[in-house]
Amino acid sequence: MMMIFGASGFLGAAMVNKLSKKHFVLAVVRPQSDISRIGLNKNVEILRKPEHEWATLVMSFKPEIVICAQWQGVGKLDRENQDIQWSNVIAIEAIAKKALESNCMRFVALGSQAESAESHLLVPEEYIASGETFYGKAKSELVQRLFSIFEDTTTQLTWVRVFSVYGPMEHRDSIFSQLGQALIDDKTFHIEEPTKKWSFLFQDDFARGMELILERMGGADIINLANPQLIEIQELPRFVGLTKISKNESIKQASAGFFPIITKLRKLGWENRVSIEIGCKLTVDSMLQD
Repeated sequence: MMMIFGASGFLGAAMVNKLSKKHFVLAVVRPQSDISRIGLNKNVEILRKPEHEWATLVMSFKPEIVICAQWQGVGKLDRENQDIQWSNVIAIEAIAKKALESNCMRFVALGSQAESAESHLLVPEEYIASGETFYGKAKSELVQRLFSIFEDTTTQLTWVRVFSVYGPMEHRDSIFSQLGQALIDDKTFHIEEPTKKWSFLFQDDFARGMELILERMGGADIINLANPQLIEIQELPRFVGLTKISKNESIKQASAGFFPIITKLRKLGWENRVSIEIGCKLTVDSMLQD
């Protein structure tokens, strides 16, 4: 049995839908959460509980695997809000301590590419000091605390550093939703950094990567989960047939970004299956059908 916190979110729901094919999943969500992204089946039980009760759920159910997919303040407007970001660290740390107390076998938490500053260098899988936003700094602080909690214990800790997941289930404002809106409104799509390269990971490939990571045995570890096939931002509009575009022509060189190393993921047998061309079209088409 596994318990997934933040199960109604974009990443949480993707994991529930994939992992419930092989595991019984306790999907923990806030009372007011929209659970429409979760495909309900006999292997999924929804637990609607206020967040201050989440840590105690671990002691009540004693799951073998705990996955923390919750994180408030991922949007750009809240990334420098220290109160919001710090509350995530405190909440997940509390769950981790209860997981250890209940003799949980696996504890998995999701990191972010924001733990690193944007640059032209590859992002290693080892721990990175901090990013440029307080969001990134909070993630970096959390992983240090988790390693301290689970050091010299029998609970296997895995920190999965996730890079830019996208797909039809994503509801927040993103470059893909902007593309879709430009198509709907028949407006020009402006690209500020046309030659900027980015790692976009389709939701199905993310979920399959998580499945492989959970099958891995070993000690505490950090694993980058990302698409190593980088794409220039200016390529995206043509994948969905958008012809009305404008570019910032003053930018001639590719800008800094987050370029992942995925050596550990490759060793698990993972490979990216959904191309950016197909993934982009699936994502935008889902908007047009709503």
